Amino acid sequence: ATGGTWTMLLPAGKAAPRDGRGPFIVGGRAEMQAIVERTRRYHGSTDIVVDYDHQSYHLDKTGVSARASGWIKELEIRDDGIYGRIEWTAAAAAAIK
Repeated sequence: ATGGTWTMLLPAGKAAPRDGRGPFIVGGRAEMQAIVERTRRYHGSTDIVVDYDHQSYHLDKTGVSARASGWIKELEIRDDGIYGRIEWTAAAAAAIK
């Protein structure tokens, strides 16, 4: 693996995002493995987009274009959750910094 930042995407157990969605039951290692496998199957060889404010998810409701802030290149299960290795765009890296 080269480049990018490993970032927790989902914590093990139960997740309740600040935006009011959920709570989501992520579960333990077996459940996280199933989530990662389904995600990899769904995306195939395509990198997973990371965007601003979940704009790509809400595109059908808002009509606002969704700019990528980065791309998830790898997924990894750790004891505390599911992580993604994200290669950020220059603009997103600057905003994060």
